[in-house]
Amino acid sequence: MPRPAPGPERYPVVRVPLRGEPLPVRRFVAAVRRGAEEQPPIARAMAALCAAAGDREVQGV
Repeated sequence: MPRPAPGPERYPVVRVPLRGEPLPVRRFVAAVRRGAEEQPPIARAMAALCAAAGDREVQGV
């Protein structure tokens, strides 16, 4: 479960960090209607996602 996700109150839930080689990864895909990527709110959101990805692979189509 993602860290911010609330667990069910009536069942005990324990979060266990994932470890190992290769490290587990999560893939995010953002789909934006053609031309909408130039809208300021969308451009800011996409820039924030790319910045959060850091040196990981970021592809634009």
